[in-house]
Amino acid sequence: MLSVCAGFMALHAAADGPLLDADTFEVAQDETHVVTVAYTLNAPAIVTAAFCTNGVEVSGIGVRSVSGDINRILQSGNHEFRWYPQSDAPVGVSVTNGAVKLTAWPLNSPHLFMAVNLALPEGTDNLRFYPSEEALPYPVTDDRFKTDWLLMKRLYAAGREWRMGSPAVEAGRESPYKNNSVNTISEECHLVTLTNDYYMGVYEVTQWQIRLVTGQTKGTCRDLRCAANSVSPNDLRGNMAAGGAQDWPSKGHSVDSSSVIGRFRSITGDRVLFDLPTEAQWEFMARADSPYRYGIQDESDVASTNVAWNAKWPGNEGGQNGYAHIVGLLQPNAWGFYDTLGNVGEWCLDWREAKSSGDAEIEPCGPTTGSIRVARGGGYYWGAANTRCSSRQFGWAPDQRRDNHGFRLWAACEIK
Repeated sequence: MLSVCAGFMALHAAADGPLLDADTFEVAQDETHVVTVAYTLNAPAIVTAAFCTNGVEVSGIGVRSVSGDINRILQSGNHEFRWYPQSDAPVGVSVTNGAVKLTAWPLNSPHLFMAVNLALPEGTDNLRFYPSEEALPYPVTDDRFKTDWLLMKRLYAAGREWRMGSPAVEAGRESPYKNNSVNTISEECHLVTLTNDYYMGVYEVTQWQIRLVTGQTKGTCRDLRCAANSVSPNDLRGNMAAGGAQDWPSKGHSVDSSSVIGRFRSITGDRVLFDLPTEAQWEFMARADSPYRYGIQDESDVASTNVAWNAKWPGNEGGQNGYAHIVGLLQPNAWGFYDTLGNVGEWCLDWREAKSSGDAEIEPCGPTTGSIRVARGGGYYWGAANTRCSSRQFGWAPDQRRDNHGFRLWAACEIK
């Protein structure tokens, strides 16, 4: 990627590199304070903008109110966009002494946030990319990201070694939910290294979003902002039975074009490779670099429903039960992902059958065969112990629909 800065009134810039042509970079501000930025790309790229002074980005001021060639995939050639800074600057902050910073991101390494406008027709220019939360067109918690827009956040995971699973002494390994003989199945603590960055949905996919993409409602709640549920792995990807056309890991990221995830891919013109996450990718997101069993230090939050919708079982006196909830009502984890604990269990790609011992793994993809696909994160129906980041308590055959199971989308960082 390459960044260049230019003062609003100075009309100068100094930078070089393969994507942005600094010699053609111009910035002008008119008497109404509207900033016009013109630039040339030497190759296809995703271009984002930030406000800075002395070359340093200013937090709290996002280049949000814009029009034209910004925050999207662009071809090589001349481009221009307009920024309306008076709409974005906090009260009392002057933006006339600042600068605008452009960054061109290669298509195989886009920026922090990716948003898809699901309300636009299939194959249209509906992908947007943003360098920060401040640059998003709406606040993260806005209902538009639970309805017409799908918001994804990048996880910088490549080369990171971390601890997956739980130690034998972790409280909750023996679940208080009945006498399930597979409660402790393969939670062995072991080191994992992921090889690629990836995107994960900031929220679980909602009933509204599935209806926009597929024309069908997948769920049991009247409020369509609730997490989608009553979907099976086969609904989501195609035939995920052992040896099936969409079996993971043998068939890789192949999905049926008519499946739910196939339709999500189509809505972007197949530019984004959506799928379910592997268990390792899911747990890396849920833990958010935390050593604690729920990914948070204050476990009282789990019982008080500050962070998790879960049920009242012996040993767990807090939580809510009975139905899936509107996504994003509780506090996110440390990396800004909502409902990683509870609400609905989230389908993953892996077979749930016993995994290997505690040996270190690189980009694990789970057992090579099995009969049960795993769901992570617990759910509104299960006790708090089942929402632990390492819990593999629940899973079902690939054709099973459960009203307490939904999903969160994963996406590759490389955009086609």
